[in-house]
Amino acid sequence: MFSFLLNVIRIDVVLELISFAICIFISLSFLRAHLRLGSSTFVLLSAGFGLMGGAMLVRAITIGAALFGFFGRDLSRSLAPYLFQVELLYSFVRLAAYLVFVLAYVLHPASRSGVQAAVVPPPLLLIYNPAFELMSVVVLAYVVIASTVNWMRTGSKGSGSVAGGFWALLASHLLFALTPLSFLLYFAGHAAQLLSLLLILWGSLEAMRG
Repeated sequence: MFSFLLNVIRIDVVLELISFAICIFISLSFLRAHLRLGSSTFVLLSAGFGLMGGAMLVRAITIGAALFGFFGRDLSRSLAPYLFQVELLYSFVRLAAYLVFVLAYVLHPASRSGVQAAVVPPPLLLIYNPAFELMSVVVLAYVVIASTVNWMRTGSKGSGSVAGGFWALLASHLLFALTPLSFLLYFAGHAAQLLSLLLILWGSLEAMRG
């Protein structure tokens, strides 16, 4: 069982690194869209995805170094006691990124004139935090509604893809929350997360082109 969990964590690290790369592309695309169009909403979206990407990178590197000796055994032994603290910090930073998304839509609302309980094995807590998943669902629910309203009211370039991406991101957290029922849901959650990032990346590129 433990070796199976290690294999799952290894896959998680790889998927997190892929997600990090996509997040950075999204962040840079929204930043370029801001420089081109002057919208401060794009600055906040860029900052949010930058936070997400940074959290993913730190988490992936720390877990990889601690459990799989990416940078040598000495560093692995030094980092191992702090894995759960890193996971907690990761959760807080991701939530902070989602709150930045909320702020983007609160400060710049769309206008028509404007453009059952299960026992979770301790090793699984390195990749699964039920409290974080549920809080993320609550915060993202507002972002999903706001981005959908923005798309329906303005029809601006990229807004439909961004809204679809946030819907997929919300679905990913719901799937992650159900992980104790089946590991297939965990991998489905990762697939939904990657889909969400790709949709938002496409939307940011559309916005950048104006």
